[in-house]
Amino acid sequence: AIVCVGGDGTLNEVVNGLADKRVPVAVCPTGTGNVLAKEYDISASPGKVAEMIMRGQTRLLDVGVLGERRFMLFAGIGFDATVALSMRRTRTGRICMLNYVWPTLKSLATYQFPAIEVFVDGRHVGEATTVIVSNVHSYGGPFGFVEDADPTDGLFDICLLKGRTRRSLIRYVWGGFRRRILRYKDVSVLRGTTIELRSNVGVPVQLDGDYAGQLPAKISLLHARMPVIVP
Repeated sequence: AIVCVGGDGTLNEVVNGLADKRVPVAVCPTGTGNVLAKEYDISASPGKVAEMIMRGQTRLLDVGVLGERRFMLFAGIGFDATVALSMRRTRTGRICMLNYVWPTLKSLATYQFPAIEVFVDGRHVGEATTVIVSNVHSYGGPFGFVEDADPTDGLFDICLLKGRTRRSLIRYVWGGFRRRILRYKDVSVLRGTTIELRSNVGVPVQLDGDYAGQLPAKISLLHARMPVIVP
């Protein structure tokens, strides 16, 4: 097995480095978000991680693909990717959740609410101003946008945020924090395996929390592709 000591970005690098090699990965979560560790209640204690490797089980998790990059957790298109881009421009080393406050406030003040056309499994499903394509039910930090996502079910959960005002963005952040965002009328969730996203402007994209380019983008799912050791 490969023991990945770090956060979600470190795990993303390991997943991309392994590609299709079926080597089990064990996570020792020492990063900021640690989303996969929260998904499976993985401890940051080295002793418990060692016990997990010896006595745990191996799950084959789904993997997302965008171009030549793979991701384990989620892709964000729009507002959250704008925050990730701002973080990339200012980051100098290890970060914590407080480091996201200024980039988030800056993005709240400057976000332009682009029209993003969304196609799921070849069908046009509508337009949004931010899209989250998730493989897990949690998001970075205390946030959650899709309640029923399962990294082993062979499907993405796709959350469309359609609001066009700064007030709606603040409401989404609050709703994500309370994990009640799906109650909003301007939010919808779909499921599928292939997502195409288009826009007339350069909308940023993030994968597993790190900036990964701009639209257009086509995201596909590889079912049961990455062996991960869990408790």
